[in-house]
Amino acid sequence: MKHLSYSSLKAFAKSPNHYLEYISRDYKDTPAMAFGRAFHALLLEPDTFEERFAIAPKCDKRTKAGKDEWQSFSEANKGKEAIDGGDYENLLKMVANVQSEERRSLKKINPEVPISGMIEGIEFKGIVDGISIRHIVDIKTTQDASPKAFSRTIFDMMYHIQAAIYCEITGMSDYYILAVENSAPFNVQEYHLTYEVLSAGRVQLLELIRKFKNWDGTPESYSIGTYEVTIPTWYR
Repeated sequence: MKHLSYSSLKAFAKSPNHYLEYISRDYKDTPAMAFGRAFHALLLEPDTFEERFAIAPKCDKRTKAGKDEWQSFSEANKGKEAIDGGDYENLLKMVANVQSEERRSLKKINPEVPISGMIEGIEFKGIVDGISIRHIVDIKTTQDASPKAFSRTIFDMMYHIQAAIYCEITGMSDYYILAVENSAPFNVQEYHLTYEVLSAGRVQLLELIRKFKNWDGTPESYSIGTYEVTIPTWYR
C-alpha cells in the first residue's frame, strides 16, 4: 500500500495483522455502506441522488412475477444502486431532521472533497464530507447520537484521529462531527471538537505513524508475551 488513510491506520492501531488483512482483503460492499452513501448523497448532493440511486420495488423474487418485476427494474436503472423502499423512508426522515434547524457545521461547505498530503513522511488520502474556508465537517450515522454515548464513540472509533489527519492535511483547526441516528427517532446532534481533543488526536496520530514506520511489515499480533490485567479506571 503506497499511502495510508484513516481506515487503514485504524486497522494498524488494532494490530499489524489487522492492517495486513485490511490491505489484502477483497472489497465487499454491504447494505450498511450503501445506506451511508445514499444518506450522504441525499443530504449533501441531493441533485445527484436520482442519478446514482433507485428505489427498489417490493417484490418476491422467488416467484415468476417477482423475478420479472425485478428484471424490469434492474434494466431501467442500470448503473444505479438499489435502495430498499423502507430504507428510503428512513433516509428522508434523517435528512428532514438534519434540516429542521440551522447547523453551523453545514454552512457554506463543499461536499465530498478528496484530499491528500504528507504527514511525517507518509502520504495520506481521504475524502472530507464537507469543507468550507473555515472548518471541516464529518457526518456520521450512528445508533445513539446522545452526548453521553457518542462522546465515547468518538474515542472508541478513533474519530479524533481522523480529525487530526484531515486537519494536518488541510491546515484547518475547526472540526465538527454531525451525528445522525439511523433509526427512530432519528435524533441529530452537532459536535465541535475542542483544541484539547484535536491535540490528543494529533499526539496519537504521530505515535501511530512512528510505530508504522518502525514496523518491519511482518505479521504481528497484539503484544508479545502475557498481558497483565489491571483494574480499569471505569470500574473503580
